[in-house]
Amino acid sequence: MDYPTQREALHRVRQRVFVEEQQVPAALEIDALDPLSAHVLARGSNGEPIGAGRLTPDGRIGRMAVLAEWRGRGVGEALLRALIDTARSRHWREVSLHAQLPARVFYTRQGFLPEGEVFTEAGIAHQHMRLVLDGAVAIDSADQAVAITTALVHRARRQLWLHSRQLDPGVLDAPPVLEALRRFATARHDKQALLIVHDAAAIAQCRLTAAGAAATPAQRIPDPPGQRPDRPRVGLGLPAQRCGRLLLSSERTPFRRRSRARAASTFATVAGRFAARMGTFA
Repeated sequence: MDYPTQREALHRVRQRVFVEEQQVPAALEIDALDPLSAHVLARGSNGEPIGAGRLTPDGRIGRMAVLAEWRGRGVGEALLRALIDTARSRHWREVSLHAQLPARVFYTRQGFLPEGEVFTEAGIAHQHMRLVLDGAVAIDSADQAVAITTALVHRARRQLWLHSRQLDPGVLDAPPVLEALRRFATARHDKQALLIVHDAAAIAQCRLTAAGAAATPAQRIPDPPGQRPDRPRVGLGLPAQRCGRLLLSSERTPFRRRSRARAASTFATVAGRFAARMGTFA
């Protein structure tokens, strides 16, 4: 979009979100990168601006803002996908961003991986995150393992394959992953989920066990709306319009919360290619 002609609408959204809501100094909201960046703008049904974002020449996504009354309705994800598509059209290999901590899971679901320590920017805690647009992704930490697994499950639509040696506690039972699995399992359409575990003894040893997952009604995932009670929650052998695959190729020591940094070294490179449109590791 043309920045000079849409400048007022873009900054109207950013002013409300960053300056009025988050108390960011007004002098920091506009900078010299704005005229040089690619911008996206979302409008409501009446044409009013409701969301904005930008992609700078150095490949950084930023100024992501959605008006409070429009959050949780897919506006932010649409803006982010548009910016990523712009980067792809320029044949860039990767993009990065500084995520406010409450928004980390949002970016994680789109495949962004956390890097480095939390830092403060404009008085707000942020996390540097990076998305590789083309090629294999090396996983260097337990946090990145959780992030990429969350992205995989979120992007999968019809079929999900998880291959693990020992169920990888600390990854498969991490809250963002469990929430993504819940969304996958309760989607209206038919679906297939396959969990392949090398070490059968781990199923009995880990907290994340088949018996434990269905021990009480309170722990069970509810049926999707409109699904017949006698219909299996997971259909096997169904055609996969979109498929997610992840190889958790660890050594004998699984991830454990008490030693996440050490456990990260046992998590080998995820040998795969992330196809964002299909949600696939292959």
